[in-house]
Amino acid sequence: MAKDAGASKEAKAVIKEQKKEQERKEAEQQPQAKQAEQQKKEVQKKKKEEEKKEEKVLEERIYTFNLKEAWKAPRQERTKAAVKVLKKLIKRHTKKEPKLHETMNQKMWEKSIRNPPRKVKIKLKITEKKAIAYPAK
Repeated sequence: MAKDAGASKEAKAVIKEQKKEQERKEAEQQPQAKQAEQQKKEVQKKKKEEEKKEEKVLEERIYTFNLKEAWKAPRQERTKAAVKVLKKLIKRHTKKEPKLHETMNQKMWEKSIRNPPRKVKIKLKITEKKAIAYPAK
């Protein structure tokens, strides 16, 4: 019995050493992984900045769109429908991909989902690829 107890203690000691080595290796690898993630994030930020710089505003226009088609939708879907109608009208007038700026979206949703505005006056900034809608003042 004494021999078995000694052998099991040695086995336990070996297992502990292996675990410690594994933890050391993981600790060494984690900083490298974090550095790689940070580098990826930096590269993504640079790409976004370059895209913003590349997109020069070619033209600015002011439109007033009537959103009466949206009022044909069920009451609980009117503002969603109004946003779709607005995007469709922007696409028709500019032949570019329509985007609503955050402030424009907030203006559309001011009175909740049931009561979108009947008419909207917008300022369109047209770039090479897309048309961005802002509320006109």
